[in-house]
Amino acid sequence: MKKKKNNTKQSAAMVWRNNWFLLKLMFSASPSFIIFMVLDSIRNQVSIFFEHTYGIGYVLEAAEFHYPFVRVARFLLILAACITLGMVFTVMAGDYIQEKERPKVREKIKMLLYEKTKELDLACYDSPEYYNEMVLAISEVDKQIDRCETFLRNTASGITVFISTGIYFLIRDRFSIVFAAVSFIMAFAFNQLYNKLSFQIRMERNPHERKREYVKRVFYLNDYAKEIRLNPEIPDILFHTFEQANDEVYNVEKRHATKRFFLGVMRRYVSNDFFSDVLYISYLVFQAVMRGALSFSGVAILYNSFGRLKRGMSIFTDVYPFACESSLYVQKIRDFLAYEPEIQSEEGIEPTKGAKEMEIDRVSFDYNKDAGGLLKNISLHIAPGEKIALVGYNGA
Repeated sequence: MKKKKNNTKQSAAMVWRNNWFLLKLMFSASPSFIIFMVLDSIRNQVSIFFEHTYGIGYVLEAAEFHYPFVRVARFLLILAACITLGMVFTVMAGDYIQEKERPKVREKIKMLLYEKTKELDLACYDSPEYYNEMVLAISEVDKQIDRCETFLRNTASGITVFISTGIYFLIRDRFSIVFAAVSFIMAFAFNQLYNKLSFQIRMERNPHERKREYVKRVFYLNDYAKEIRLNPEIPDILFHTFEQANDEVYNVEKRHATKRFFLGVMRRYVSNDFFSDVLYISYLVFQAVMRGALSFSGVAILYNSFGRLKRGMSIFTDVYPFACESSLYVQKIRDFLAYEPEIQSEEGIEPTKGAKEMEIDRVSFDYNKDAGGLLKNISLHIAPGEKIALVGYNGA
């Protein structure tokens, strides 16, 4: 098998195809799981907008400009009733339908992979590289389903926040959107770089982590424990192999630590908190104190809503790089499902006329007479053309 290079470069079309591939599998397994998840995400953000942005803004303006009490009380009662109805929907959609349907989604996708493993030939398992890729694909299924769910929630929530809060900002103070836009562009660039680096680190760690986990597992196998006692040099070899693999994992992290730290600071602080807590608040104070263009209640609600507008724009900054990283792992799953065995086994092959049956009766085996017996009283019958697999504790 030819060695494949881990490539983190993807076109937007590939990112879309891979995420759409997994989404289609999830939807075919349970349409209600996807539909109610999206609806609940939209409802949640609409409710937060009316409560935290429009609602609080209305109450602050009422206090500043002395609105009649009856008018404010009526508004609050209507708002509370709408929020309560929304919470009832969330309980039905999230705590009942989604929890009921989620196992169906995971089961269907895992069964696709398990069915594929039945087609594999021994040529695959002779390649450590392919075996690592296969294990990675299967082990990532649950995580990628969760990531796809997060992707859908964030997308639905982000679009809802962007539309609702964006319209509010256009009405109250248009220039505020410029601050959010600059923060968005910077966060978008640094998030992409950070997520690509995270995937590269994971790919470099994977073979060493697999070796480390295999050594750990050996010590828990009964038959290996016997051999370790009989061969004192084996533990030293295993410990050395484990330490070697552990050092390789550490070296991978150390090699990329400085770049990862820099990208983390840029995407988390400079692109986000610096703009909102330093630049934007200074602009709002200037507008209210120096120009008198904003009321103090307007300053409070705009600053409070600025974070929501940025989170709405995160559909472009966080969600797409998030989808890019998911796409890299989903591609591994698709490659595994698309693999064609090198050794083709034709169906319905009749055994040759001279084929004989094989039978062993109460056979025992050990390496030496003091080992205690590795195999004891094994009986086996294999008919002509029949396929039998013998699997040990470690999967061999």
